[in-house]
Amino acid sequence: MLRDVLLLHVKKSKLKPQTRIVVTSTSRDKSADLTWAEVDDPANWVMFDLAGRGTLKLVSVLERLDIRDEWVQDVDKIEVIND
Repeated sequence: MLRDVLLLHVKKSKLKPQTRIVVTSTSRDKSADLTWAEVDDPANWVMFDLAGRGTLKLVSVLERLDIRDEWVQDVDKIEVIND
């Protein structure tokens, strides 16, 4: 789960419901912009999956990440943005 990965590096007290989490693949020029509330909700299944060639892809049951064309494959950057 992306939530678990983030909590290894960021204190939960620093994450507000509106905190933006941007997951990017620079090689594919693709990103997903989520809120902490979306990432923290277990029902959304915002998680990493291992791709066939050993890289990570971001997937979810959220409407904007629930099909293959919407996944962020080859993830190499995660930003936590508190506006």
